[in-house]
Amino acid sequence: MDRWWFNVFVARAVTTRISDAPRSKAMIGAAALVIVILTIYVLSSGGYVSDVLALLRQRAGFQIPESVFAVSASDALYWTLLAGLANTVRVALAAAVLATLIGLVLATLRLSAFPGFRLLAGLVIEPLRNTPVVLQLFLWYGLLINNLPAARNAVEILPSVFLSNRGVAIPTITMNGLSFPELTGFNFTGGMTLSPELAALLFGLTLFHASYLAEIFRAGIMSVPSGQIDAAQALGMRFYRRMRLVVLPQALNFIIPPSTNQFLALVKNSSLAVAIGFPDLVAVVSTLMNRSGDAVLGTVIVVAAFLGLNLLLSGALALYHRSQMLRGKASLSVSLPVSVQMEWQDWIKTPWRKAGTIALGVVGGFLVWHLLNWSVFQAVWTGSPEECRAADGACWAMIAEKYRLILLGSYPFGLGWRPVLATAVLALSLIFAARFVRRKPLLALPSISVAIAVWYWLMGGGLSLPTVNIVLWGGLPLTIALSVLSIFLALPIGLALALARMSPRRIFSVPAYAVIDVFRAVPQIFLLFGVAILLPHILPAAWTPDKFWRALFALIMITSAYLAEVFRAGLLAVPPGQAEAARTLGMNRVMIFGLIVLPQAVRISWPAIVNTFVGAIKDTSLVFIVGLMDVLAATKAAVVDPSWRLYSLEGYCFTALIYFAICYSLARYARRFERLR
Repeated sequence: MDRWWFNVFVARAVTTRISDAPRSKAMIGAAALVIVILTIYVLSSGGYVSDVLALLRQRAGFQIPESVFAVSASDALYWTLLAGLANTVRVALAAAVLATLIGLVLATLRLSAFPGFRLLAGLVIEPLRNTPVVLQLFLWYGLLINNLPAARNAVEILPSVFLSNRGVAIPTITMNGLSFPELTGFNFTGGMTLSPELAALLFGLTLFHASYLAEIFRAGIMSVPSGQIDAAQALGMRFYRRMRLVVLPQALNFIIPPSTNQFLALVKNSSLAVAIGFPDLVAVVSTLMNRSGDAVLGTVIVVAAFLGLNLLLSGALALYHRSQMLRGKASLSVSLPVSVQMEWQDWIKTPWRKAGTIALGVVGGFLVWHLLNWSVFQAVWTGSPEECRAADGACWAMIAEKYRLILLGSYPFGLGWRPVLATAVLALSLIFAARFVRRKPLLALPSISVAIAVWYWLMGGGLSLPTVNIVLWGGLPLTIALSVLSIFLALPIGLALALARMSPRRIFSVPAYAVIDVFRAVPQIFLLFGVAILLPHILPAAWTPDKFWRALFALIMITSAYLAEVFRAGLLAVPPGQAEAARTLGMNRVMIFGLIVLPQAVRISWPAIVNTFVGAIKDTSLVFIVGLMDVLAATKAAVVDPSWRLYSLEGYCFTALIYFAICYSLARYARRFERLR
């Protein structure tokens, strides 16, 4: 029989996002922690090993429609789990390669001497970075399913590459050579056809992480001194050889560590396949947990699998980075102004530069005209689905019909003014805090605390207001509240974890080390799902919180783990002489930390803190997995309506604009604060 005290320990230890600077020792320690937990659990539970082995040998009872090797419903469960893991690895590897190539192209465009190229790269990167990846997956999936033609009218975007509502048909390598897809009847034969789910997952992960990798590559290229490029040019090297032999090898020192973080994040984000129905490891384990009821086994499987993948990936990249350092190819250098770095692209002569700018302007104008024609001039703003089907433009009438559901969820109709007022109060408090946090930080926290209390009163009722059950909260107010609450409550927890990790006493540093690294190694979507399932099993029914508080707990711990590393970096960046000078003035440790060290650490790391806030806001888009109707889940409910199902693209674009407005504003604020510093 399971011991309740051990279940509590397991839930706190293994339900946990990977380090921004992952190290092999950290990963090995986290993996060892999981193994120890599993061993203790097995020893403390009588016939648990035999029960688990019997369960894994049982007939799976469900089929994976798309996998690397053949899997049927009659196969053993362990074979189905291996097929899910193979799907996760396949998606992660393919997306990593494609994201690297596209990111390098975007970085080159953003460093180009062509203003048009720089503008084009910015228009691609910024929307991708400031909207949740799961929203992008839904958008791509809706586009493939609802907006592309049938297979017999497939669009050939490249030679032998066809797009249709059946997915993407591409050439493939077989034992007899290349096999090309050909339309036979109503479907393709030959080549390889990626299902809409797999295609949407690859598109979404590739473009989302390519936007981050582009900025990393751009910063790495800019870190190469211009003298190196001038010397290579003086030797007669052309642009390609300069990039391959001079620029990129020296930029690797800067590029590899943050790129490793992005690849690790990509591996975790591959678990979002469950949101669009692709059978990866998390999807298979979720089915296992629902059927067997063994939440601990499912959690340990996912944690061990992703820790292993992250350990292998980070170890391989660390070895490659070390080999580059030993060969002297990755030398440290000081970043130079952008205007100086632009000189490395003087390979484009002025006439070609003008011609390219004109050509890009023509192509860009053509695309902008078609976008405006679709979204504005020929769009249907009000009316019925029949009017939308008769038009050639966007159907914004769906937004006009469903805007209340998208923005307010299922909140009672006659009380809609309350969530609107609550959100306005919370937004005004955030604007006030952002304005005065730099000069008067003590005013920021009380204002947000009061605003949260007012928000909770307006949303829930009481004190002369009718009570509204928490299960009816939803839409944009829920998204903003989850973001603010998770950030607000994660700040002290993240600071405490950072201090514990820096402590010389192992009784504090080891648990903090384990919590931070394990929490950041597991996919966010599984953390939310795991908390929703584990807490009812380990707590008495009277103590089990509802799904709102369970989701909030998971978001707080995810954000705290990231903030802990940000705070730790800021604290380490404060010169030790500051504390020594304060000690000579007679200050005690509390005064030194509160008045000298912490304010400087926050000031140094504020841009990174705000970037973590942006990530926390995007993470709230995953709460639909536990049944909360945030703005994304409300949009999904709106586009499920059979009358408006064909216009999911417009619904997801509207939601993406909401996220972009919030996240991009925060990102701009972080940059402005950094300039003022």
